Amino acid sequence: GTKNFELCTKHRRVQRMYNVPLERFIDFWDDPACENPGCYRKDSIHVDHDHRTGNFRGFLCVGCNISIGHLLESIERASGLITYVREAGME
Repeated sequence: GTKNFELCTKHRRVQRMYNVPLERFIDFWDDPACENPGCYRKDSIHVDHDHRTGNFRGFLCVGCNISIGHLLESIERASGLITYVREAGME
């Protein structure tokens, strides 16, 4: 259970900074992987958070996390890029 789970100093600081529920950390360590359903990376996982609110959103690999930033956290830009990839025959 969560009673016996203890975070190291670094992860405790991250947990508090982004208000990550302890249960989410426990689940993450059971199977650390990018939470993007289209990604299967299990390395270089980062805490994803909303830059406006600071709220925790999930765990993403570095590539997916950076991609969200490059898309300026915009659904419209992400959707447009998906359309572009499909129309260019990249899928």
